Amino acid sequence: MCEPELGMDVDSANTIMKEVDVIIQSAANTAFDDRYDSLLEANVNGPQRLMRFAKRCNNLILFVHISTAFVNGEREGVIPEKPMTMGENRRKNISASFPQLDIANEMNIAFKSITSASADQLDTTIYSKKLGLERARFYGWYDGYQLTKAMGEMIINECKADTPVLIIRPTIIESSYEEPFPGWIQGYKAADPVLISYGKGQLPAFLGDPEIPSDIIPVDMVVNTIIAATAKHGIQHKPELSVYHAASSVLNPLRIYDIF
Repeated sequence: MCEPELGMDVDSANTIMKEVDVIIQSAANTAFDDRYDSLLEANVNGPQRLMRFAKRCNNLILFVHISTAFVNGEREGVIPEKPMTMGENRRKNISASFPQLDIANEMNIAFKSITSASADQLDTTIYSKKLGLERARFYGWYDGYQLTKAMGEMIINECKADTPVLIIRPTIIESSYEEPFPGWIQGYKAADPVLISYGKGQLPAFLGDPEIPSDIIPVDMVVNTIIAATAKHGIQHKPELSVYHAASSVLNPLRIYDIF
């Protein structure tokens, strides 16, 4: 998504713009501690480019963006299914004088950090990772991944115009419940390293409050949520932005002591 026409040749791009009616955008950098500039490029610039492309599609009826429930950051209590608005933050306590989140400014800070850091590639990477964590915690998110995914939602909401948009916010996606078969998984991300290390006996202890729920959602339930919500909103043709969370901790909490 970082190239002209999203990396497609002109003929392919033109064909898609004429024929596609639903776009589901799930590409993201999901590393919690990656370089700030890399997270911004994938999770903010990427969705923005795809939305611009979507607005050129003649028959588009719905743009679906896969986000994360963790865009809610430090906020506690009941979380409304409402769009992120440009400039908001997720700090628990905030004064009227607290600065708004400025995405353009964050881009400048991130990319200037590359040139201002040491010429050594390792030093630059460490500095950029630390910067992402600092900026996230300043505005009320726990890491650069959460912050940039929130920015991605803001960008989509800001530039969607009359495009119908659906945002799905899953929690921690793990192996399947039923489909394609129970326990199916691909990749090694999110909670996988912790669970696998514990299962192999390589993680004898895990620090934390045993009563805290670990909000894990099976991948097939997330897919079913996407399909059902797309079917519902794809026929409405309303130029609005709708949000759905896919989570488990309220109806079926899985506490840390249940896992370990």
